[in-house]
Amino acid sequence: MATGWVQPWWIARPANRRLSRLCDRLNVPPSCNVALTDPLTIVDTADFRLYNHAFILRRRIRYVDGFPAGDPEIVFKFRHPDLQKAAEFDVRPNFAGNYRIKFKAETLPLKDQVGGFRTVGSVVS
Repeated sequence: MATGWVQPWWIARPANRRLSRLCDRLNVPPSCNVALTDPLTIVDTADFRLYNHAFILRRRIRYVDGFPAGDPEIVFKFRHPDLQKAAEFDVRPNFAGNYRIKFKAETLPLKDQVGGFRTVGSVVS
């Protein structure tokens, strides 16, 4: 199975610069916007099989002063429009380490028209 690596963080770079300047003007500590500068890697197959079947697999590495700090954060997410089906889906990892499971009900814009919203349930580990 081929794996494609997508790094969308480069798209947000201009917004990050503006946010950093605003934080400087407001005397907000730099640790408040550190998540915006950490690279986020989305892992999927070359033909987007995970995404097309409502799965997201991503990795984020925190950086402090330009160097990796701590363990990477690995997130596996399943989304479904039926909240019950999303809640029933088992996303527990198959390892002995620490993990946390979260269930979210997200409100997103409609896919096919302007105005309105849809509710999507997601399970995250």
